[in-house]
Amino acid sequence: MRAIGWLIIAGALMPSARAETTVQCGDGDCKVIVEGRIGAADLRAFREAAKLPRARKGPVLVYLNSTGGEVEAALEIGRVLRTLPTTYTMVHESSVCHGACVFVLAAGHGRIADGRIGVHRLSPASGTGGNPGDAKEGLAELRGKIRAYLEFVNVRSVLLDAMQRVPANEMKILREVEVRQFGLNEFDPAYQDRLDTRAATRHGLRKTDYLLRKLEAQQRCRDAKPDLSRPESIVAQLAKLNACIDEGIRRDR
Repeated sequence: MRAIGWLIIAGALMPSARAETTVQCGDGDCKVIVEGRIGAADLRAFREAAKLPRARKGPVLVYLNSTGGEVEAALEIGRVLRTLPTTYTMVHESSVCHGACVFVLAAGHGRIADGRIGVHRLSPASGTGGNPGDAKEGLAELRGKIRAYLEFVNVRSVLLDAMQRVPANEMKILREVEVRQFGLNEFDPAYQDRLDTRAATRHGLRKTDYLLRKLEAQQRCRDAKPDLSRPESIVAQLAKLNACIDEGIRRDR
């Protein structure tokens, strides 16, 4: 893909918490690659990327390989992503997305999670000075922010409940069925509903009829399911899948 001369590399100040976000915009899309632990520098990189004309047109592809980081920064990155028309967040089968990274994954209009997704209890970035009362209040405030965020991105709040059950110094790797149950390997339901409404109109069908025919067509289009091992062509793969579904619906009419 031909780059158009825009690149961001954001690094945290402390080597032990190093994070790097790389943004490249080409002819057809913008790619964002997140490596390491997420922090304020990454948030700044995402905010700058969101101003790019190519990002405003979409799609924006976010590739995650992160062991976590600052919760507040991850939540804000997710909100920045939701200002863009179309974003796909992806965890390659050889990558990980742990802790705060999960909130960036959740922000995608389309979420593809083939790698290791890990959760644990999260804490505010700022300390509480050892005061138990302040600590309890800070944790309650953070949980409230997370619940509001999960509702905003249409991810099931049971994800937070699962996090709360794992001690902060441990990590639970979610099973594939759990990743699906929490909504981390699917299209945002609200976004998908908008796509279905437009498609039903395009086909001249009532939405209920369209959804039935789409389900039948999807069964025949299994071979066109996107393969995350070829991330460089994910947009083309999604287009192929949608074209297969559309063709199946037209053929059944």
